[in-house]
Amino acid sequence: MKKILYSYDIWDTILKRHCPPKDTIRISVYIFLLYYGITQHLNDILENIFQKENEYFNKNKEYYIFDLLYQEVKKIKNLDLTNIDKKQLKKIWDNIYINVEKKSTYPNKKILELKDKDKGEKIYISDFYIEKKLLDNILNHHNIYFNDGFVSCDENKNKYSGDLYEKIKNIYHTNSINWVHTGDNKISDIKVARSLKIKTRYVNKFNLSNKIKKLFPVKKQYNDIENLSIILIGFSKFILEECKKNKVNDIYFFTREGVTFKRFFDLFLKEISSNFNINFNIKTHIVYVSRTATIPLRLDINDSYLGFKDAILQYGNDTNTFLSFFNLSKKLAHLSEKYKKIEELLKNEKDKRILIELISNKKNLAINYLESLGFFEKNKLIVDIGWRGSIQDNLSHIDKKIKLGCYLGLFEFFQNQNNAKKEGYIFNNNTNKESIFHKGVDFWETIFNTKGGSVTSYVNNIPKKKINKDEELFLDEVINVQEIIYNEAKHRLHDIIKNKLSLLDIDNHARLAYKKISTRPSSYLADLYLSSLQNENYGLNSFKRKYINITIKSLIKSFFNKKEKESISNLIKNNGWRESILYSKSTSLSTKLSALIIK
Repeated sequence: MKKILYSYDIWDTILKRHCPPKDTIRISVYIFLLYYGITQHLNDILENIFQKENEYFNKNKEYYIFDLLYQEVKKIKNLDLTNIDKKQLKKIWDNIYINVEKKSTYPNKKILELKDKDKGEKIYISDFYIEKKLLDNILNHHNIYFNDGFVSCDENKNKYSGDLYEKIKNIYHTNSINWVHTGDNKISDIKVARSLKIKTRYVNKFNLSNKIKKLFPVKKQYNDIENLSIILIGFSKFILEECKKNKVNDIYFFTREGVTFKRFFDLFLKEISSNFNINFNIKTHIVYVSRTATIPLRLDINDSYLGFKDAILQYGNDTNTFLSFFNLSKKLAHLSEKYKKIEELLKNEKDKRILIELISNKKNLAINYLESLGFFEKNKLIVDIGWRGSIQDNLSHIDKKIKLGCYLGLFEFFQNQNNAKKEGYIFNNNTNKESIFHKGVDFWETIFNTKGGSVTSYVNNIPKKKINKDEELFLDEVINVQEIIYNEAKHRLHDIIKNKLSLLDIDNHARLAYKKISTRPSSYLADLYLSSLQNENYGLNSFKRKYINITIKSLIKSFFNKKEKESISNLIKNNGWRESILYSKSTSLSTKLSALIIK
């Protein structure tokens, strides 16, 4: 008696996926394009690949997915592939794709138990678009082994037409009596096989729960901690895309929020690199800067405003405010008393020379510090929270190697402000004005803040900082929250790696998350914000607490007293985030009503 030949389909039979089949192609193509810095072509390339797949299917023709990708990549203008051999491109692709599939798949235990019980020769048959050796690699990763395997693209024959079954019949000299095929496709695995007198076992993949989910999809609702983790993952993805697109290997994160951003970016880069076995060759750095510490770099002694006209237009021409730009308010207090407006000071040559000398010294100290980091030597990306990129403006006066500034968001630039080489992730009001993104700005600076104070200058290439003890105490609580967000980000990345959560959907999730938190925060985040204090003025150690309390008596009085109304309005504006008042558990009803009624 001849041995029985057992054959098995692979997808949805031996292996299951955490995602729809096309998602593994989507994410693999994305990572491939990311590696070469051309993700801007992703949608067009995917559309053309899927269109080609349909054409080949309708013509009953086989193909390798890499060949379809390669045809599309060759069409990209200004992409120099002349120095990259096709075999090298395929090697990169194969590595990415099999690692995506390894992470996105899991064994079907029920069928593997059946396979173990089957006594005979065991092979697999798959209508698929990668070589057998790659499919074997994926199977072996899950400790699944067969005596042999047949893949349609290698054989140029497929199950759907029946010619792949015919070839296997000839190889194994089998017949209908001693061949059993197992699969999930009612046509190619069952109907066609039976027409060739092959015994079949149908794998019913119907799942009532999944069917209900498809018919009545329920949108996943994330809590605010999950939302914050998604925003940081999305921002990290954006930074990596821009880094590869601009062909730079060094990213400099600006303090203080940059310390947080770097930590999450490093996590993201590590997970993507290690799980998909890709070396992006990127180095990340922290650079201790602030507007106060870098504005001296603008100094131009030949300019009537010494190069600081933009800052004066933004913050006013009060002499004390101008001196605070450079942390010179105390040192030159006598000049603030002597001159009300900066224009008056600049008309006095003696006092002007004193001012220039002090600013020039600070400029040299800043240059020396940055040179000690090798900052000027490299083409680079810089990362900061936003909102107009003034530190980048300061640095750009002496550094021409900043390829791009990456920001969480960008407000509309001031008139005559440098708007080149800046990109906002969540929003950029210079290209798409959305007033909703002005809400909660102070919160984002709070939740991503770090301890250690603000940099005011440099001494012997070491940042000199101004530290507020009360702020440092509050930031202990913020750091505890950041740790919770970090652990949540690990869980989200775990889902992303397994394709349970698509990396390609993160940007949309992040924008929605940002809007949700800004406009409808949890009481937890609102309470956290209200317990904070923040430096409100440029360069001044002027910390303001966010918590406010407005009595019902004051609210009623404001209806009849303009001065009282203005006083309440100022309190609410100084809070910086009206929604924190409305959603906090710690604010009184009269305070909430005030925030609703008084603008």
